[in-house]
Amino acid sequence: MKKISTIILLLVAITTIIYQQSKNTIKKELRDFAVAEIDKVQKIFFADRFNNEVLLTKQHGKWYVGEHLARENAIELLLNTMQKIEVKNPVAESMHNSVIKSLATNAVKVEVFTHDENTPFKTYYVGRESSDHLGSYMILENSNKAFVMHLPGSNGFLAPKYNIDGEKVHVDLWRERAIFQFKTNTIDTLQITHHQSEERNFSLIKTNESYHYQGEVKDVQTEVINTYMQLFENTYCEGFMNTYEKKDSIFASTPLHSISISANGINTTLHTYNKKPRQLHLDAESNPRKWDIDRMYAKLGDDLLLIQFRTFNPILYGPTHFAVEK
Repeated sequence: MKKISTIILLLVAITTIIYQQSKNTIKKELRDFAVAEIDKVQKIFFADRFNNEVLLTKQHGKWYVGEHLARENAIELLLNTMQKIEVKNPVAESMHNSVIKSLATNAVKVEVFTHDENTPFKTYYVGRESSDHLGSYMILENSNKAFVMHLPGSNGFLAPKYNIDGEKVHVDLWRERAIFQFKTNTIDTLQITHHQSEERNFSLIKTNESYHYQGEVKDVQTEVINTYMQLFENTYCEGFMNTYEKKDSIFASTPLHSISISANGINTTLHTYNKKPRQLHLDAESNPRKWDIDRMYAKLGDDLLLIQFRTFNPILYGPTHFAVEK
């Protein structure tokens, strides 16, 4: 038994040595994916085979995607990945040609810019997950050698860390999801409209630094109104859906609710719409529900949003909390 254990340890050691030697014999410039000085990155460009493009730029210490603020957590994950990414192993010779063909047709191009905004510091292609799903196939531009790349200490493939959805990139995946960020007492007027039950409509109008309520509830707690207004300080959507093929038909339909806000001379209106459920939900009588009970669509400017009831119900049904307890 001891002899067998010794043989196994020797085999493992030999395999490790062979792997390290094969890795080290590959020229560094062919496997040099990581960006060590990540703080110097100023711009990142993505392009997929569907002609979708995403440009991330660093401006005054903040990251933007196009004209929109980018999500901080997505940027942090990307930069951490780009800095710490390592070769897991070279692609086996038996698979190399097929992997190269896959990268040529399905990979997403990534360009990283540092000092020179016109010439990328590094360019590589992120492909599909490896056969063990513990890394992704990648190749540097002008190289003929593909690798399985991974993030040490993190199991799984890399596409999600680059915000690649399947084989596509899109601006919406990077955008900051805060839709209302009104500081306390900056809202001048607020109107909540329920298009299918007008008795629930209400408004709040600021007068002399306090809010006057107009609606069905007669007795209103001032403290509760102030707490309610704080809901608009940080209100988030679940995501953007501007590529959804039914976007125009949703916008053409009658909204469920409208939230109209006037603050600092700027008017903002959000409309909500029913959303069909992705899976079967039954009502109390075991009948299938027609509409999603967790999410709605929303229109804000030209954007189609996905929003959650648990976030917006307190905003839409504020009056039920305003009555003074007797």
